[in-house]
Amino acid sequence: MPSERNFLEPPGSANEIRFDETGGHWVLFAPGRTARPNDFKAQKAAAAPDCSRDSCPFCPGREGETPPEVASLRDNESVPDSPGWRIRVVPNKYPALNRPTAPLFSTAAEESGPSRAGLGIHEVVIDGPDHDRDWADLPVDHLGEVLALSRDRLRIIEKDPSIAYIQLFKNKGGEAGASLCHPHTQILALPVVPGQVAAEAAFMVRRGISAGACFACRFIADEEPGPRLVWAGREFVALAPFASRFSYETHILPRRHAASFSDISDGEIIPLARTMREVLRRLRVSAGDPSYHLVLRQAPVLRTGDENDQHVSRFVHWRFEILPVLGAVAGFEWGTGCFINPVLPEQAAASLRRS
Repeated sequence: MPSERNFLEPPGSANEIRFDETGGHWVLFAPGRTARPNDFKAQKAAAAPDCSRDSCPFCPGREGETPPEVASLRDNESVPDSPGWRIRVVPNKYPALNRPTAPLFSTAAEESGPSRAGLGIHEVVIDGPDHDRDWADLPVDHLGEVLALSRDRLRIIEKDPSIAYIQLFKNKGGEAGASLCHPHTQILALPVVPGQVAAEAAFMVRRGISAGACFACRFIADEEPGPRLVWAGREFVALAPFASRFSYETHILPRRHAASFSDISDGEIIPLARTMREVLRRLRVSAGDPSYHLVLRQAPVLRTGDENDQHVSRFVHWRFEILPVLGAVAGFEWGTGCFINPVLPEQAAASLRRS
């Protein structure tokens, strides 16, 4: 397990290379590349998404500018694709994958080879009617509705036999690649399992078989008393990973073991919403409201019930990752897959706990 030497002392020029025991990658920590974590507050880039209310297709009254909704939470008397909604889910107007009119093939594994049709599902969850209220600003009950509706969409999508993996993600801010300011989340369902996802799942299965238990479950218990804890509740824990790739990177994990976010219970939704909002509010204070990526990491869709699926279900543990954009990913990272982070996670966690 990670060592516990005093990382809260001023970093000086001591660099370190750490191995991520949950994902199997290396990170190079170089504290000398920035004077202190608070310096990030003055380093926001000028890039910005389109924030105009006058042309926002996600604002109430412009429902006709999006594809017809596939799900929504609405006032009792409102009708689909009209005002009166709290949350809408619509197909992405400019999808990365085109929605098939029928399942691509009977199972996702039947089509092989280096190329296949670019078909899948790409949806947008419009988080609310307010143009400016991000997850950090939403009431906990409303954020819980966003998470519950997203979970419900994943449950429906994973029934399609052509889908092998579902990614839920949010890009907040221009530096994170958001093209519109209106808060929204995206769901992208693929007919293949991305290599990074497959590799991490296999890594966790190997660790789990070796130890006879889910490594992430043990990891939570070991990390909670230590210096990388950001927030702890009865159902969820927020941690700064030992080998954080990005400054102020934070992971939110359920205490109850489950391989997929679609397994989250109704009773866990509000505790997750409370944890998520608390962490995002603290990030805003500590790092100057940075752009960020929020991504769900979970198991591939499990279908066969074979031994491998049983191992994945037992040893892969879903989580949300909050990945602030506080510096560019440059040539070394692209060339090696080894990230350089100027802020030790112990320092980031201490700052977030104080916020």
